[in-house]
Order: sequence, then C-alpha cells, then structure tokens
Amino acid sequence: MDIAIAGAGIGGLTLGALLRQDGHNVVVYDQFTSPAAVGSGLIVQASGKRVLEALGLCDRLYAMGAPIKRLYGVSTPSGRRALDVRFTKNIGYGVRRAGLFDLLYECAEKTGVRFEFGQAVNAIIDQRLVFVNGMQSPRFDLVVDATGLNSPLNDSEDAYLEFGAVWMNVRLRRDNALGGDTLEQRYYRSSKTIGLLPTGVDPADPTQNTAALFWSLPQDDYSTWRDHGVAEWKSEVHALWPDISPLLDCVSSPDDLIFARYAHRTISNPVRRSVVHIGDAWHAASPQLGQGANMAMLDAMALSNAMCDHADLDSALNDFYQRRRRHVLFYQMISALFTPLYQSHSQILPVLRDYLLTPLSQLPPAQKILARIVSGTLLDSFD
Repeated sequence: MDIAIAGAGIGGLTLGALLRQDGHNVVVYDQFTSPAAVGSGLIVQASGKRVLEALGLCDRLYAMGAPIKRLYGVSTPSGRRALDVRFTKNIGYGVRRAGLFDLLYECAEKTGVRFEFGQAVNAIIDQRLVFVNGMQSPRFDLVVDATGLNSPLNDSEDAYLEFGAVWMNVRLRRDNALGGDTLEQRYYRSSKTIGLLPTGVDPADPTQNTAALFWSLPQDDYSTWRDHGVAEWKSEVHALWPDISPLLDCVSSPDDLIFARYAHRTISNPVRRSVVHIGDAWHAASPQLGQGANMAMLDAMALSNAMCDHADLDSALNDFYQRRRRHVLFYQMISALFTPLYQSHSQILPVLRDYLLTPLSQLPPAQKILARIVSGTLLDSFD
C-alpha cells in the first residue's frame, strides 16, 4: 500500500520502518526542516524493547543507554520512601530522546522510508494531507496521524494537566554516586519534584555518562519561574536534594532548560476509514509512568502486525484498534490515578502515598504487580 505518516517522532519513525519491512511504500511528513528530536530523556521499558527487537535495534539500545533497575523517590524533610519500584527481569533502559530518535531515523531511512520535511500538516481531505501552505500531498491508501500531543488532525480538545516540567541534559562522571541504575527523585509533598534519570553514554564523550534532570512545575508558574531567574531555583533544589546541586553549576539561565507541557486525553476511536491515529495523537498522559514513547512504539507494531494479518484495510484497522484498546485504556486509567500522588497541590494525597500506599506496595504480590505496570507488561500489549 501507499501510506503517509504525519509526524517523524518516535511512533512515526517506528511505524515507518516496520511498514517498509513489510513491503509498503511509506512517506513520512514533518514540519521540521531537518530531522530532529524534541525532549530530554525517557525510559525504553520492556514493552518498548519488544518493538525494538523486531527492528533489530536492541543491541544498539543497550550500548547507548543506561539500564534502569529501580525507580526510587524520597519525601523531604521526612525521609520516607514515596516510591520504590524494583525490576528484576523486565528492566528498562534510560536513553536520551535524541539518541532513540537517531536510532529509529537511521533504521527507517535504511529500510527505504521517504521523508518530506518542512511540511506542516493541518488537515486530511480525501486521504490527502493538507499543509499549512495550502499544498496537498498525493492521495494515499492510508494516512497515519503520529503528530503527537498537539495533533491538528483530530477533533479532541487538549486537556492540559496542571503540572509540566523543565528538563535539561547533564553530564555525570563515571565515578559519580548519582545516576547508576536508578531513576531517583526527591519530593516536597506532591507540589515539588526534582528527578534524575540516567540516560547512558554521552555521544560526544564516551568517558562520561549522561542523565536527564527534571523539575516539576505548574504550567501557570512557568513565566514567573523564568522571571525569578535560576539562582532562586537552585536554592530550592539544594533544599530538596543537596547532593544534586553540583549538577546545576552549568545552568546560567532559564533558557538552559526546556519546558514540557503534558495533557491527559484519549480520543474515543482512533480509526476511521483510511485514517488512523497513534501515540499521543490517540492517547496522551503524564510522564509519571514513563509509558509515552513505549505506547507509541506498541501502537506502531500492532498496526504493522494487523496489516500483515489482513489484506482488507478496514479489517486491519479494526483489528489494530481491538489489539490496543484494552492496553491503552488500562494505562490511561492508571496514569490518571497515579499522577496526582506526585504532581498536585493536594495536602492529603502525599500523606496517603508516604504512609499507606508506598508501604503497601512493598508487600507481595504488590511489588511484582507494580513492577509489571511500570514496565508496561501487566497486560498483553497487543491482545
């Protein structure tokens, strides 16, 4: 088939490579004038690794990334554990988003995906992409919306969450006690969070490791945060987690950090005749469970598999939806329940989290269930 994918993000690139492996003609359109990743770091969970294995990319993921065997968070000033998830078999890999993007872009290019950059999509008419400059693409058998959270191609309103985050990439010496194999966080109630996600080897200097540092921030406070400058923010970070302060020496301006907004919404049906939405264009959520990129890759693989199993496109699209529906709805529900425990102005939820929920989560079988939820493997990703 002739297939157009709008959006050269993680989901779009994964889908393009998989479809080309199956012999389809694929064109990926994106508004960027040249290939580029947006964002800081992410965890490729066990569910996402399953997709990368199908593309033959896992060895390169392991070489560039940092194994994540634990998610660990502490409340201050109490010192109580607020999060403790340990992985034994289904470990994830922390990577820089740019690293995963490059891996998938190179794979898609090698398989023969064609790219059209500098094309901002704003509509689909009669199986053609319509661009903001008024031009239209050729007619395709299938159009895939992988444009992400702010998709112009679906009719849903973006239900932005109260909290976002500022991010930056930092370098870690190999002998640094920070990082290792743990995504570590410090909380003040649920209104302030500082976290450090190991993201593997620095591509510019193999002698150093890297990490993504993030600070939770209400979206409405971002302008005020910028106006106050970084000195005040560094003092807040030091009060919350003194050990991490040296990593902020390289920060001289708010411009050194990237602000990310998040939303929680799921469109009711991602499939209509000859059009399908995947990733955040279908289901967007907060990053608390670390599922965003993984869910996009799972959507891509499920769609590719469904098209292999059905010669009729309508049957394939319906099968894709049925394969992914239960998994998507489950993780959207869990994310909605989980997020306020770590990102909200609630006075009660952090107390319940620290004194009831986290202690209970350390008891069997809750330990294994929580680890499988976070690794994306509690439900079958495709059935």
